[in-house]
This record gives sequence, C-alpha cells and structure tokens, in this order.
Amino acid sequence: MKHLFIILSIVSASLVGCEEVVEIASRTNENQIAVEGQIVNEPGKSVIKLSYTSAYFSDTEPQAVRGALVRITDASGTVTEFAEKNHGVYQCPTDFYGLSGQTY
Repeated sequence: MKHLFIILSIVSASLVGCEEVVEIASRTNENQIAVEGQIVNEPGKSVIKLSYTSAYFSDTEPQAVRGALVRITDASGTVTEFAEKNHGVYQCPTDFYGLSGQTY
C-alpha cells in the first residue's frame, strides 16, 4: 500500500505543470546586416550572403543586401573581391579557393 501511494504521488506530480509568461522586449526598428559565409577549398565555390536582420517575431523573410562591395583579406594581406551573383549572394572569382588553416 505504501508503494502504491508513492507511485500515485509521483504520477500526480508529473501531471501537474506550471506556466510562466515571459515578455521579451525586442527592438524592431534596428536593421543590421547579417553576414553568412563559407570559404571552401574548391575553386570558385566560396560564397558570402548578406541580408538585413528582421524583428525577432517577424514572419517575413530577411531582405537581401544588394550592390555591396564584398572583399575578404587573408592573413598575408591578399584581398579577394566577391561579385554579386544573386540577390544578396556574393561569389568568389573562379580561380579563388580557401586554404585549410588560413585566416580570412
């Protein structure tokens, strides 16, 4: 009987839950630029994507940053310019490839 009481207590406690509403204050009017990039070791395959941030609770897709000048610099000072190939997507020159262990 004692075991049954313990088991029923555990089951009852697991069925009871609590809920706390948390209000999140977010800034909706401060668009910033988000940078996503991938430098790979295959010639011409590295890309950088630029977009504007959107509000945290927004259902809209972030807008692409168009017409930007996108460059990367490696540790030795070599500058590589990426060209816009699609809305906010910038691609490296066909002869550029990343090197493992290199800092960009």
